[in-house]
Amino acid sequence: DKIVHHQAIEEVFSRAMGNYAYQMRSKDQKALRQAVDYIHAEKA
Repeated sequence: DKIVHHQAIEEVFSRAMGNYAYQMRSKDQKALRQAVDYIHAEKA
């Protein structure tokens, strides 16, 4: 499980793509889904 790349998105593109991007790689589909769910989780 590995985060390959991450960076802020330029403001001109952020409306369509969000403010931050992650590129991840794993042989385990479940691990990727858990990582995505964690990233998208609302903070209390």
